[in-house]
Amino acid sequence: MWNLMPTLRSLLLIFLIKVAKKVNLIAIATKALQLRENDVVRCKKKSTKLRSYAAPRDLLRRREHKKALAPRKFEYARFLNRRVR
Repeated sequence: MWNLMPTLRSLLLIFLIKVAKKVNLIAIATKALQLRENDVVRCKKKSTKLRSYAAPRDLLRRREHKKALAPRKFEYARFLNRRVR
């Protein structure tokens, strides 16, 4: 009986460590899903065109659209400059 005690104790410790790791992972996941301060600020930002509070998704979509158009605008400006000269 006494010979089994250390092995049982070690098995119990291993089990507790595994449970603690799982709990820690769950805590990390829930923390990642929580809103951050930046997200809240982005929600409250007023859009200049609509004069109302825009959803963060719309703001992100507009920002991505601007980024996509930027190279084309640059190329068009170069084209205009070439024509003037």
